[in-house]
This record gives sequence, C-alpha cells and structure tokens, in this order.
Amino acid sequence: MSRKTSSQHIAYSSRREEPLYIGFEEEAKTKRKNQSNGFGTAATFFGFLGLLTSVVTIPFLISTMYTNGFMDRPPISVQLAAPFFFVFFAALAVIFGAIGIFRKPRFLAFVGGMMGLLVIAGAMGWTRHVIHSHHQNHRRMENRSSRNHTERQIESARKTIEKFRAENGEFPDGLAGNRLTIETKDSWQTELRYELVENGFTIRSAGPDKKFESEDDIARTTFVKEVYTTVEN
Repeated sequence: MSRKTSSQHIAYSSRREEPLYIGFEEEAKTKRKNQSNGFGTAATFFGFLGLLTSVVTIPFLISTMYTNGFMDRPPISVQLAAPFFFVFFAALAVIFGAIGIFRKPRFLAFVGGMMGLLVIAGAMGWTRHVIHSHHQNHRRMENRSSRNHTERQIESARKTIEKFRAENGEFPDGLAGNRLTIETKDSWQTELRYELVENGFTIRSAGPDKKFESEDDIARTTFVKEVYTTVEN
C-alpha cells in the first residue's frame, strides 16, 4: 500500500508546472530595447563634429596654399595648428568610443570611434604633407638663391678675364685663365672653370652636384663682338 502511494506522489510531483510570472519578461525586453549608451552617443557626436570641421577646414587650407603665391601662404605654424580643432573632437570621439565599446549597445560607440580614428589619420597625413611641402619650398628657394649668387660670381670672373684681354690684347690661355678664376667659387664652394672657345671664352660652374659637364652646370659664354648667356640645365 505504501509503495503505491509513493509512486503516485512521484507522478504527481512530475506533473507539477513551474509558476508563471505574467508581464515580467515583456518588461525586461522593453528595458533592453530602451537601453542607451551615453558614451556611444557622445563618441558619435564628436566623431561627426570632427569629420564636419575637417571637411570644411582642409579644402580651405589647400586652396590657400596652392592658389596664392609662396610668400602669401600662411606660415607653417598656422598650417600645422589649423587641424587642431577637428583633431580635438576626433580624440574625444576615440576616448568615448573606447569606453562605450564595453557597454551595450555598442554600435554608436564603434561608429564614433572609427570616425575619430579616420579624422586623426587624415590629420596625420595633412601634417606630413605640410612638412614635406615646406621642405621642398625651402630647398627650392635655397637653390634659387644659390643660383643667383653663382651667376654673380660668374659675372665677376668674366670681368676679370675681360680686364686681362684689355691689358694684353688677347684672352688668356686655359691655364692662365683658370689661375685668374680659381679664387672665385660658386655657391657650392667649387672653383669656376675657364674654357677657351672660338672668338671667346666660357666661365662654367659645376652646379649643385659639383661635377662639370653635367645637366646642372651653369655657364656663361662671352664672344669678342657680343655677349650673351647660355644656361645649361
């Protein structure tokens, strides 16, 4: 008799159902749907702000640098400081995105952080371009100044040879002429070379590469009846 009662009790226990809590699960789903990530929102906001200011600033700087003359361009300090504002916004976007990525929902934090990184990468590219452009322009101005100085040195050596001709009635030979011009150097500290040609002479600079008869030589040829300059590039 006791065995039957025990089996019935087990069967009854197995048929018991778990209690239902009506409404609690739907409320939890609603909370999950309404859940927000403040850091993600902030990251998206600052990332968008950084993109917006970069889109406005960089084209303006490019137009200023390449439509005006070199002397009218803003100084390099201004060119490098101009991206500060959108880099600042981008840095905030990356910081908030990095914090918000560990909270749900993560989508806005991810988007904002990626926008911030994109802006920072663009700013780094801009900085590299400005520095490279500045070095090129500086080198170009130095070459122009050096070339002008060399041409003045060539003119000075030419006058020395003309003075010798006026005193002796003829041009000096190659050795004597080079003795007269050896003390005159170009901008790259190379002695000028004197060369006799038919009815005249040439004063030659080896140029920046310091090698004669190369493409960057600077030479002036003087004839007995007329004077003209030929520049070998």
